[in-house]
Amino acid sequence: MTDSRQQNRRHFLRLAGTGTGLAALSLYMPLGSVWAIGKEGVDKPGRVVVIGAGMAGLAAAWELEAAGHHVEVLEARDRVGGRVETLRAPFSGDLYAEVGAVGLAGSYDHANRYIDALGLQRADWAVPPLKPLYHLHGKRLVLDSDDPPKWPYELTDSERKLGPQGIVERYILKHLPEGFDDETRWQDPALLALDEMTLAEFMRNNGASAAAVELIGATQWFGAFIDSGSMLASAMSSFGLFSASAPFVIAGGNDRLPKAMAEHLESTIHFSHEVAGIEQDDNGARVHARKDGEIVSFECDRVICTAPAPVVKQFDFSPALPSAQRAAIAGIDYADTVRTYFEVDRGFWFDHGVSGTAMTDLPIEEVAAQPYSATGGPDTPAVLESHVRGAGSQALVDRGDNMVDYVLGQIEKVHPDVRKHAGEGFYHHWGGDPHSKAAYSVPAPGQISRHLPKLGQAHGRVHFAGEHTTILSATIEGALRSGARAAREVMEALPTRR
Repeated sequence: MTDSRQQNRRHFLRLAGTGTGLAALSLYMPLGSVWAIGKEGVDKPGRVVVIGAGMAGLAAAWELEAAGHHVEVLEARDRVGGRVETLRAPFSGDLYAEVGAVGLAGSYDHANRYIDALGLQRADWAVPPLKPLYHLHGKRLVLDSDDPPKWPYELTDSERKLGPQGIVERYILKHLPEGFDDETRWQDPALLALDEMTLAEFMRNNGASAAAVELIGATQWFGAFIDSGSMLASAMSSFGLFSASAPFVIAGGNDRLPKAMAEHLESTIHFSHEVAGIEQDDNGARVHARKDGEIVSFECDRVICTAPAPVVKQFDFSPALPSAQRAAIAGIDYADTVRTYFEVDRGFWFDHGVSGTAMTDLPIEEVAAQPYSATGGPDTPAVLESHVRGAGSQALVDRGDNMVDYVLGQIEKVHPDVRKHAGEGFYHHWGGDPHSKAAYSVPAPGQISRHLPKLGQAHGRVHFAGEHTTILSATIEGALRSGARAAREVMEALPTRR
């Protein structure tokens, strides 16, 4: 094994051992970013409509505009960022919490270039010097280095000695094929074979017991879809991206990145425009959108569609998309999430020397203390969040009016003092958001091989981007790279280059 791979494994194991959850939000072909410096200038600038002002759409607009093309962006919401969103109200003072995509890393080449170009500041993922906390199989577990935890699972003797970090090393990291950290190699036979199994199956194939799989699923941020997601997606989006450097967030809130990108653009962003259809012919393309109950149309040479697949499948395309592409858009799996927030008047968990964040197998899944970049303290206000991913999201929302109080009651099992300090709670359900209909794509086994090439395939004058069109699914970096890739496709297609 190369020294760099050993170093990456050691870093990932340190990350896995923090007891901290990481709510992370790519290409189906090799990509070099356009990264034009200044206006290149073209004999006849093209007219491009970008659908969506999320990360993919903003990246596409940035690259096209830098090359000298005219861009208009249609956004269904009244803000930029898409599924990158930071909540500030109704929190008091300078408190804020992420409701969308969270983690970035040194391997996020495109994100880091935008961050540097815009002069934004990075903030390390805070891990205060407190004991990690879990709630598993009905037991509240506090990890103490002087007293190794008795994990409530039927682990083998060797697995019990290994603990979660050692289990990740033995059954996952040491078996990852070469190239798992290089998105351009996802079609290598050894990597593509990972698309035929889940992470749980991969672990079992390498000797893990059922209990070890359950332990990792409950205690690690990458274990949310251990039984349902493609191992290839896990290898590249989780292990590949986060194996070489520590995660970070944008200082002051992740939404500062899309807001700064939008302020940089000269392009017009049309808010509250819900796209209904796209038509094209030999002369150009037209995008039809609803605004205040009326249909507004935009003429252009090319279109870049960055909307999530569950939204795209509702669009009326003329001519219609090929059947294989329609099947890919309808067939790629997405994850639902629901995130519930409570402002607390102080970091009361410091009184007990335990982390505010905890991984659990309760219906509330992860409990996280926010802001992620603040270590906080016993006298510092903070936000406690429950983050539920997957099928449990809708079950939680279906509880109706008592849902928020139910969540608080579950958090109370983790933090018994929480009701003394928590204010009124509220939640965000990404599956109930009409402009996304889900949180992010989580391809099931076989879906990457079957659908990914079609998801990013151009349809005449219409090009597609978004995290679901990349092998780095559910990540900010995947979205940004896909936008730059689509911009390059458009520039190569427009007959306007010198």
